[in-house]
Amino acid sequence: MILYECVHSRAHSMFARYIAHEGAACYSPKMPSDWEHCLTPIVTWAIGSEGELLPEHVGLPLSYTDYPSDTYFMLEVHYDNPTFKNARDNSGIRVHFTEELREYDGGVMTVGTTITPLHMIPPRQESYATAGYCSDECTSQMLPDTGIKVVSVVLHAHLAGRAMTLRHIRNGKELAPIVKDSHYDFNYQQARVLSNEVQIEQGDELIMECGYQTINRTEPTFGGYSTKEEMCLAFVLYYPQTSLAGCYSMTPVESFFSILGVSEFYDMDMAKIKKMLLHNDKDSRPKPLVDTPPAPGTPFPDSPLGGGHINDEANQKAIQALLNMKEFTIEPVDGAVDAAGILDGLRIRLPYEFQNRTILDHLQALSWTDKLLARKVEDAFYHGQHLIFCRRKDDSLAFLPKVQTLPNITHPHQTLEKSNCPVRRGAQLGMYSPNNANSLKTTIGVPLTITMIHILSKLH
Repeated sequence: MILYECVHSRAHSMFARYIAHEGAACYSPKMPSDWEHCLTPIVTWAIGSEGELLPEHVGLPLSYTDYPSDTYFMLEVHYDNPTFKNARDNSGIRVHFTEELREYDGGVMTVGTTITPLHMIPPRQESYATAGYCSDECTSQMLPDTGIKVVSVVLHAHLAGRAMTLRHIRNGKELAPIVKDSHYDFNYQQARVLSNEVQIEQGDELIMECGYQTINRTEPTFGGYSTKEEMCLAFVLYYPQTSLAGCYSMTPVESFFSILGVSEFYDMDMAKIKKMLLHNDKDSRPKPLVDTPPAPGTPFPDSPLGGGHINDEANQKAIQALLNMKEFTIEPVDGAVDAAGILDGLRIRLPYEFQNRTILDHLQALSWTDKLLARKVEDAFYHGQHLIFCRRKDDSLAFLPKVQTLPNITHPHQTLEKSNCPVRRGAQLGMYSPNNANSLKTTIGVPLTITMIHILSKLH
């Protein structure tokens, strides 16, 4: 369950009508488009969590100071119902608040990899790492001069997740990880409360690194909302509050296919492919202040699989096309994402050695048990191009999406930052589910549900 804050200059007129709404399948055509403005996580609850007690000097404000008005929240719930049984649920989240405001307003930002089929984990892997990148430009523009201090982190991956590390880089030098879990357990997703608050300064860079194990899987695993798919996210609780909602990255569309050695498809150009992979929503997308494209990015890496090579001009066209789209939101089918179906519809024309395969066929035909091949593909995605999004709470971008590679890092730090996991119930901020927590173990095969919540302003 994720409780999102809905931020807009016309929040009351926009969201008041939905208070009695029965909810809708998440990110489906049935979900009102206004709800896409609800993107700042305030509270997260996952399997194994007992809630979180905030430190005495930090509170989460229940109103956004840039738009003083009553505040609206959206609750997103993931269900385990693989047989599609009819059921009525009364689970929820309990938030304890006070009118005696604390010293600092806190905030939550999301760091990691965007949820997209382009986040691919091969089968038959003992270990395979991916990365989401938050750039120095985002922290330079969005953090205050004094920086921010991290209080706790909720790490989130699905059933293939085995290790997660939120890496911290300053001036090209890697510091101690903000949080590290070398034995990630999907069934124990408690907030990692830091024993010592960590300072993130302007110009710092963050890398959300996720390690997966797919040794018993025979098909690729893609990014998505179901637990049979994967995520790589960190929900970072910090203070003082800023307008930053999230800083994340994805592999650019052309780069994804280039790494796999594919340059051209039958009856499908890249613009059409983007519309299949990304939710086309020009009207609600913040308009760029200038008409010029971003500065040229680095050239695409040569594919470890051979085949075609896409030049930088194509890369720039891809970025420009992405500017007109809701960049990372998957277009669902009846409320659910079918990554395999999307990729199975793309038939390769060039290069000739892969001709007439679908992308899914191509991925399944590769010899993933060849460790050298797997490591080359892993390295190409991890250290290759990242399309970076620096998103504010009001759904605008701090700057136009840019393609960058990970920084050159010196003196990598290997020390594990200790964290305190046990948390008491029923304190400043607690969460609960009336049903047994085991009833929410997976999200396989079932849409998510969203409802709206209205809370008055000027409260913590």
